[in-house]
Amino acid sequence: GDGRRRRQYQRQAYTVEFKIQVIQHLEASGSMRATLDRFFDGMSEAKRANKAKLVYKWIGMRCALEERAQNGRLASQFPGRASGVGLTLPSEVEQRIVKWVNDFRREGLPISALMLKLQALEIAQAAGIPPDHFAALWQWRRGFTRRHRLSF
Repeated sequence: GDGRRRRQYQRQAYTVEFKIQVIQHLEASGSMRATLDRFFDGMSEAKRANKAKLVYKWIGMRCALEERAQNGRLASQFPGRASGVGLTLPSEVEQRIVKWVNDFRREGLPISALMLKLQALEIAQAAGIPPDHFAALWQWRRGFTRRHRLSF
């Protein structure tokens, strides 16, 4: 064959400084076309339309971007996670979920992914973790089952 195929879609991460420069240029010039020509030159019209949407998104995030730019170290960084995103449960909370799973299995009852999710949410909320900080998504369930060597 011709070897590995070239990736069609590539994501580009931009620093906080760059985003603010783009926003300031847009305000100064008043023209999205001029801003795209300056910062994203040489792209097809479809890609330029996507970049324009991205710039409008950055305008909506302007307050947060400027706040990060105040701290010199954060200004040159790439996007970070918001507070609470990627939360891991404390080990004692996970142990309570494992105990629940083992108790159910001891009685010979099957456990579905939905049952695990609902029980994990209930136990996390009882432990004082707000529902908007922990969602028990499939990624968490996969990691949980691997960490504790469980299968469903």
